[in-house]
Amino acid sequence: MAQKPARKLVPRGPNKPKEITEVRQLVCRKEAAKIIGCSVDVVKKLEKKGSLDVIKLYPTARNVFYRLEQVNRIVRNSRPNSTCAETSTSQQTG
Repeated sequence: MAQKPARKLVPRGPNKPKEITEVRQLVCRKEAAKIIGCSVDVVKKLEKKGSLDVIKLYPTARNVFYRLEQVNRIVRNSRPNSTCAETSTSQQTG
């Protein structure tokens, strides 16, 4: 019996994120947190507060996306690290 040739091992790992360019109009929650410069939990709070509109690609989807222009507007309108600082101080005092 002839043996099957050994399978070539292909390195596997997490999907590489696409570059954020002007062509992309949607970013995921993790990318939004990276752009704003805070944690994913802060992005969720901004979502509940109404600062970010949630976009789901289909109704039962677990993945949520945000418009890149909304994320950039939050960055422009906020002072550097103010969103993260406000959240961390409110968690410490409360």
